Amino acid sequence: MKKDALRRYRTMRDFDATPEPRGPEPSARRGAKALSYVVQRHDATRLHYDFRLELDGVLKSWAVPKGPSLVPGDKRLAVEVEDHPLDYGHFEGAIPEGHYGAGHVLLWDEGTWEPEGDPHTGLTKGRLSFRLEGKRLHGGFSLVRMRNRGEKQNQWLLLKTRDAHAKAPGSKEVTAAARVPKLESFHVQLATLDEEIPKGEGWIFEPKLDGYRALASVENGKVHIVSRTGQDWTARFAPIRKALAELPIQSAVLDGEICALDERGLPSFQKMQNAKDAEVVYYIFDLLFVDGFDVRDRPLETRKAMLASILGNRKAPIGYVSHSPAEQGAELFELACQQGVEGVVAKRKDQPHRPARTRDWIKVKCQQRQELVIVGFTAPGGSRPGLGALLLGVHGEGGELRYVGKVGTGFTARVLRDLHRRLSKLAIDKPAVARAPRMRNATWVKPELVAEVRFTEWTKDGALRHPAFVGLREDKPSRDVVREQRDPRERRAEDDATVAGIRITHPDRVLDRASGTTKIALARYIESVSSCMLPYVEHRPLALVRCPEGDRAECFFQKQRTPGMPKSIHGSKIGKNAVLYVQDAEGLVSLAQFGAVELHGWGSRLPNPLHPDWIVMDIDPDVSLPFTRVVEAAFALRDAWKSIGLTSFVKTTGGKGLHVVVPIVPELGWDDVKDFTHAIALRFEKEDPHRYTAVMSKRSRHGKIFIDYLRNGHGATAIVPYSSRARPGATVAMPVAWRDLAHLDPQDFTVETVPKLLARRRKDPWAGFFELEQRLPSAPAERRKSA
Repeated sequence: MKKDALRRYRTMRDFDATPEPRGPEPSARRGAKALSYVVQRHDATRLHYDFRLELDGVLKSWAVPKGPSLVPGDKRLAVEVEDHPLDYGHFEGAIPEGHYGAGHVLLWDEGTWEPEGDPHTGLTKGRLSFRLEGKRLHGGFSLVRMRNRGEKQNQWLLLKTRDAHAKAPGSKEVTAAARVPKLESFHVQLATLDEEIPKGEGWIFEPKLDGYRALASVENGKVHIVSRTGQDWTARFAPIRKALAELPIQSAVLDGEICALDERGLPSFQKMQNAKDAEVVYYIFDLLFVDGFDVRDRPLETRKAMLASILGNRKAPIGYVSHSPAEQGAELFELACQQGVEGVVAKRKDQPHRPARTRDWIKVKCQQRQELVIVGFTAPGGSRPGLGALLLGVHGEGGELRYVGKVGTGFTARVLRDLHRRLSKLAIDKPAVARAPRMRNATWVKPELVAEVRFTEWTKDGALRHPAFVGLREDKPSRDVVREQRDPRERRAEDDATVAGIRITHPDRVLDRASGTTKIALARYIESVSSCMLPYVEHRPLALVRCPEGDRAECFFQKQRTPGMPKSIHGSKIGKNAVLYVQDAEGLVSLAQFGAVELHGWGSRLPNPLHPDWIVMDIDPDVSLPFTRVVEAAFALRDAWKSIGLTSFVKTTGGKGLHVVVPIVPELGWDDVKDFTHAIALRFEKEDPHRYTAVMSKRSRHGKIFIDYLRNGHGATAIVPYSSRARPGATVAMPVAWRDLAHLDPQDFTVETVPKLLARRRKDPWAGFFELEQRLPSAPAERRKSA
C-alpha cells in the first residue's frame, strides 16, 4: 500500500475553498466487509461519470464520458484519473468555479464490487474483470487498458459482460435517465409567517420576492412553466421560456418567482399587474430535479450550489437568487425594509425539500400584507371610473368566509376599469360572506378573485386598518385564502397548534403513553416526513387506523371518507366500494388531525386500482423467534426475487416483522399477483418446513415464520413507508438498506427519531423504487391451491 496514494489528489485541490473531502490516510480494510464502488455524475467542463472502485484504502477512479452501459459490445472510454479518498464515495455538492473539476457532483450509483482473480494483477496487466452489485449496475464488467499513444493519462475501455443483467442493443440506456417526471408531481415548499428573524447557524436568508410563484421544467430544450396551482404560463412568458431553453442541461425542474421590476430594479407586485413579457424576470431559488436526478431529498445548500453552477451569471429574464449567511440575516432584513422590499425568507440550509408549509422556511415581512377574497364592490363617486371600493373577505378556521372591510385606495384608473369589467360578470344577489354589512350601493359578487392588500394592522373586531390595494393574485385560488396576519399575543399559541396550515384540535391528546407522543407531535412528524412519504401514498387507496381519543380508548379501521373531512382528503369508488386517498402533504396532516395513527395502502393506485404496482411479502414471525431469524428470512426472500431477475426493497413494519417490497409494472390483475406470491410462500414452506409456513393460523406458525402473501389480494393493504404505528413506543415503518439490515433494531425507528435520521441521511435506501420497470415472469408451475 502506498502511503502517499492521495498525494496527487490533495495537491490538485484547495481544501479551504472546495467542499470535497481531504480524506484520511489510506489504511488496510479489516474484516471481510465487501469492497465498495460508486459512480458519480460530474457536470464539470463536460458532463461525465466518475467510476470508482475501492482498493487498498482508496477509490481507484476513471472518468467515463458517456457513463456505463449495460449493453455488451458498447465500448465506453474510461480515462484513469488520480486515486480518491474513500470519503469521496459519499460526496455530493458543487465544486466552486475556478477550481479543479468545477461543477456539481451527484451520486448516480453505489454498491459493492467483487474482483475476478487478483485485482492488483489485473490492473498491472491491463485487464480487470469484476462483478457489481449496485442500485443501477449489476453483473459482470471489465476494464481493458488501451495502448498508450502519447496520452497523458491511461485510457481504458469499460465493457459489460454477457450475463443475465445485460441489455440488448437498442434497449433504453442506463445513462439516458434525463426525462422529467410530470410537472404536476412537483409541489412547492411554502414558508410560515413569523415576526422575528430566526437565530442559529443553520439558516440562510433570501429577499422575499414580490411576484408570482412558478415552477418550470426543461427537457431537451422544451420548456413548460406553471403557477403553483397548475396554471399553464408557458406562452405568457415567452422570453423566460427562451432563456430557460438555452440552459446547459438536458432536463431540470426549477422553482422561483416571476417578478416585474420597478424603476429602481426592485420587484414590484403592482408592476406585475400590467407587465409586458420584456419587463419580467424569473428569479430562481431552488432546484428539484436535474438531468435524470430527483434532488429533492438533498439539503437545500446542495441544491442551491448545483443551481448556481447551472445558472452561472445569467441576467434577465432569468436569474439566480443568492443568499446571505445566518449572521447577516438581521442586516438583510433591515436593508430590505429600507428599500421597500416585502421582507426576507429564512431557510434551513441542511433540510430537504418538503412540499408543504413548514417552519424550515420562515418569512418575515416588513409591513402587513394579506391576500383577501373580493366579495363585492361599491359604485364610484364623482369622476372616478369603474368602482369605488372593493369589499373583502377571508376564510376563518371553520372554512366560513367572513367580511373584513373594504379598500378604496391604491388603484390606477386602468385597474379600476378592468376590475369593474371582470367583477360585473360575477355579480350575485346575496353576499357570499357571513356578517355582511348593509350597503345601498354595493354589488356582491361570486368569491373567485383574490386581491393582495397592504395595511397597518388588524382591528380588535377583525377588520383592516388603513388598507391599500396592491394587486390581483392570479396564482392563488380564493378557497385557499385564510387570515395570515395575527395578533402577536395570540400568534405563538396558534402556531403551536397549526401544522402545514392545518389547525390541530386537542394537540396535547396523548396517543402513546409509553413514549409520550401527542397528537400535535404526530402531525409535526407527518409534516417533516411528507416529502419522503408522499411518493408511496399519493393517489393510493388507504385504510386508516384511527385513534381519535388517544391510546385510552379503542382504535378502529376506516376505509371511507366521512362527512366533515376536508377537501384535501379525497373520496372515490372502486366498483361498489368507497375508498379514500390523499395527494399532498396537506392531506397527510389532515389525516393526523382526524386521529389517523396508521396508514395502510393498497398495492395499486388510482385511476388504475385493478393492477398492482408493488408486491408486499410480509415476514411475520412467531412471537418466540428472535429478530435475527426474521433478517435471515428477508435475505432468503430477496435472493428468491433476485433469482427471477427482480430487485426488491426492505422496510421495518414498526413491529417484529419485515416487509420485502417489489415494484412492478401495473399490468397484471390481483389474482395473478396473489397466485405468484402464494407459490413463492409454498416453495419456502416446502424447502424448509421447520422454519417457514404459508398458512396464516397461529397454530401453524408456532416456532416458524409465516410468509404472508395475502397482502397482494384485491382490497388488501400493507402499512406504508414512514407511517407511524399505534403501538407502544410510537414506532415507524421505515425503509432501510439491505446492507444495514443485520445491524439495526426496528424499535429504534420512532416518531421522535426518524426526522433526525432523515436529516442526516445521505442517500435514500429506496432511491429508484418507482423507476424500475419490472415484470413478473410466467406464473410458477406450483399454483395456489387455496388462500
